[in-house]
Amino acid sequence: MRHTFLFQEGLWLADGSYFDETNRSFPFTGRTEVTHSENLWFLNGRMEILAEKTISIENNYMITPFREGSDMTSWESENPALGILRGRFYLVDDSILSTCVSGSGAYAGTEFLLKKGESNYLNRGVFTDGTRRLSSWVVELKKAT
Repeated sequence: MRHTFLFQEGLWLADGSYFDETNRSFPFTGRTEVTHSENLWFLNGRMEILAEKTISIENNYMITPFREGSDMTSWESENPALGILRGRFYLVDDSILSTCVSGSGAYAGTEFLLKKGESNYLNRGVFTDGTRRLSSWVVELKKAT
């Protein structure tokens, strides 16, 4: 399976639902831009949770490019609220799986992206503090044309 998300530069638009720690649902929108340099890939995203007060979240990933023939790579992100997150991307057929842990070890996350077409992925994820779910999401990503 040849993936387009992460592997091709471009802008991806996100739309879906965000769930807080009490499982309340809020509309979610965002945009993620993927760019490549020779030694790093960058994923820069901004998401907005449309709650009583709009909450904006920025994530800027530095990704080690997948080596030829490898189905795993590492990434690092600095989140203003959580600090440094370190994770891995895994390729599993039509899906990209991601796991991460915060630098302090207090937080962890898991998400997957299911390829539905050349410019369309479904994304599901959860973020925890080790003993409870802090947030989760159900999102569709579409590549901007």
